[in-house]
Amino acid sequence: MWLFDELLASDLPEDPWIAAALVRYFPPRLHRDFAGDIARHPLRREIIATVVLNEMVNRVGPSFPHQMTSSTGSAPAQVVRAYLLTREVFALGPTWRAIEALDNVVADQTQAELLMELGRRTVRATTWFLRSRRLGEPMAQTIERFGPACDALLRYLRAAPESASWRVPIQEMQARFTQQRVPEALAFDVAAAATTFAALDLAEVAEAARQPLDTVASTYFAIGDSLGLARLRAQVAALPSDGYWQALAKAASSDDLAILPRQL
Repeated sequence: MWLFDELLASDLPEDPWIAAALVRYFPPRLHRDFAGDIARHPLRREIIATVVLNEMVNRVGPSFPHQMTSSTGSAPAQVVRAYLLTREVFALGPTWRAIEALDNVVADQTQAELLMELGRRTVRATTWFLRSRRLGEPMAQTIERFGPACDALLRYLRAAPESASWRVPIQEMQARFTQQRVPEALAFDVAAAATTFAALDLAEVAEAARQPLDTVASTYFAIGDSLGLARLRAQVAALPSDGYWQALAKAASSDDLAILPRQL
C-alpha cells in the first residue's frame, strides 16, 4: 500500500512502456472491442500501479523495495523503474519460467538456489541502473540499448574457450546444477549470471569507444586476468556481513571493484 501510493505520486505510470500494463489487466476481448475506452479508463494510473507492483512483489518479495531504497537512497518509484529495466534487459521472465517448470523434476532446494543466484544479479543490476544516467530515459529506449548487449555477452561466454580462467567458476557451478538434473543450457545461464552483470558496463564502453561488444568483452576479461580481479572478488564475497553496516560496506566494496574494470 505504501509503495502503491508512492507510484501514484510519481510519473512512473506515464511512461509508455510501463503503461502497457493497463492492457495486460483486461481480457483480450475487451482489448478488441474497447481499446479506446481502456486508454481513457478513470482508474488508469491505479490499475497500472497495481499490476506493476503485484508482478514485482511476486518475483522479488515485499522487502526488495525497502532494501533498495535503504541501500541507495533512491526514491521508491526509481527502484521500481530500475527493477523493471533489470528484468527486461536480462530477459528474466523466460528464465524464471524455465526454473518453475522444474517443479517435481529437481529438488526444491535446487530451484531456490537457482532463483537466489539470479536474485543476486537482480540486486546488483537494479543498483547499477539507480546510479546510471540511463534511469531517466524512456524505458523502451533503455531496454533496446542494453537488451542486445546482454544477449551478446551471453553468446560470447558460451562460445569462449573452456580454458579461459574466468570460465572456471561458471563451469563448476554449471556442473553442480546439471548433476542436480537442471538442463545444461539453463544451468549455464544461471551459473553465468554474476558474469553477465558486466554487460551493462560493457555496453556503455562499447558505445563510447565505438567498438564491437566482443572486442570490449575480450579486453575486459584480459584486464581481469592480468590484475587478478577474480581473486579480489572472491575475497570481497568472503567478507562477513552479519550486521547492517557490514553488509553495506561489503556491497560498497563490490560496487567499487565492479567499476574498476570499466574505468580501465
